[in-house]
Parts: sequence; C-alpha cells; structure tokens
Amino acid sequence: MILAVELFNTPRIAFKAGVFSMLANVAWTYLLHEHYESKGINIVDEQGYTLLLSQMIKRQDCPLSQACRKNLAALKAIRDVVEHRT
Repeated sequence: MILAVELFNTPRIAFKAGVFSMLANVAWTYLLHEHYESKGINIVDEQGYTLLLSQMIKRQDCPLSQACRKNLAALKAIRDVVEHRT
C-alpha cells in the first residue's frame, strides 16, 4: 500500500489512477488473506486459488466496516476499468 501511495504522489507517473487501483487491490487482498489465515480459516478453493478481494468483502465474517467494504468495491470497479479497457 505504501508503494501505491508513493507512486500516486510522484509527478513522474502519468497513469496514477490505474497503478494505484491495482496496487491497492493487491495490498488489501494480502491484508485480508493474512487475517483469515491467522484465524485458521481456509481461503483456498478446490482449484487451489485463494479468495479474491471481492469475494472476501462479501463474506459475513469480513472484519471490515460496511463503509470500508463499499470503498473497496468502488476501488475494484476502477481497477476493472483499468484492466479491461485501458
């Protein structure tokens, strides 16, 4: 997350929203992976993939506030536009 903020604040980067949204998505995903793993909760599906951020923020046991979840869903929407349309 520190890298996302630093890149967003540097004047040398032109693609700030895209880079920030991708790196922030990864940072929050890793943070929630750590939370669930530390609680002993399995977050790996039958194909060996860990849960996506969008899947974790929809869980009943997600530790984040509703407002934080809403912001992360908006961040994901921005990231999806960057990933699929840019």
